[in-house]
Amino acid sequence: MMLDYYFTLMSPFSYLGHEAFLALAKKYGASVRFRPVRVMALFAGTGGLPLGQRAPARQQYRLLELQRWRDARGLPLNLRPKHFPTNPEQADRAVIAIAA
Repeated sequence: MMLDYYFTLMSPFSYLGHEAFLALAKKYGASVRFRPVRVMALFAGTGGLPLGQRAPARQQYRLLELQRWRDARGLPLNLRPKHFPTNPEQADRAVIAIAA
């Protein structure tokens, strides 16, 4: 079984769920095809808003959810990184090249 794994390297949620996803795939004998997504283009094409343009209440709730998942997964995560968001395109290309 092949799973297409759509993600963006700029998402802390991708980071928090990555190992758990790979563990499930391994448990069930699935192969994973890595598919980086240009999330900003996806937002633009579907009416989604980049983080900085979301309502303050949604931004605060996002931080709360990140903290919950960080604690649940036991992973280090800076909730307020100095440089965010960043452009993940070069890293996405590296993922594609490594996975090929």
